[in-house]
Amino acid sequence: MKIINILFVCFFISAISGQNTDFENIKNKITKPECIFIEFVQNTKIGGNKVSSSFKAKLFFKKENKYKVEFKKNIIVCNGETLWNYNKDFNRVVINSPNDENTIFNVQKLFEELNTYKISENSEKRMIILEAKNLNTSFKKVKIFYDKDFSIEKLQLFDLTDNIIEVEIKKIKYNESFSDGFFEFTAPKGSQVIDLR
Repeated sequence: MKIINILFVCFFISAISGQNTDFENIKNKITKPECIFIEFVQNTKIGGNKVSSSFKAKLFFKKENKYKVEFKKNIIVCNGETLWNYNKDFNRVVINSPNDENTIFNVQKLFEELNTYKISENSEKRMIILEAKNLNTSFKKVKIFYDKDFSIEKLQLFDLTDNIIEVEIKKIKYNESFSDGFFEFTAPKGSQVIDLR
């Protein structure tokens, strides 16, 4: 699911030992806070051509593996043990156990499968290019654009078939405070519940 894969590459910045100060600063800014809020817009270009899909979303993250993602028509919630995916149009909730495929919102794991490939700067805007260590990853290359304060502004993700997923960070707040109860979900009355655990 491309929507979910975006944030996988965007925020799992914890396992690479830094090869430069900028990368370490970006990594620390993302991994040190207990909670983070991110508002973003995602555009997908098939084969690198025109935008074929676009959407806005909000991500709320809390260590360890607790997250809520709010899309226009969907809400995904994980408390670390249970994953709920609610589709508003169909009034349906799919309940599952989190696994490696759907824990991509876990801010602690980005870049475990990526390494720093190339670093370049462009006047006011800075960019780091990361390349996958192997072909078992969702993306072969990621470009991270960041500001002078080391906040991520935009990501470009290149998948194995040369599709480009661009994520523009509209707002990011570090050290937010979310209770554990915020990452629980109760199915709305009358909704269809499919439990796959």
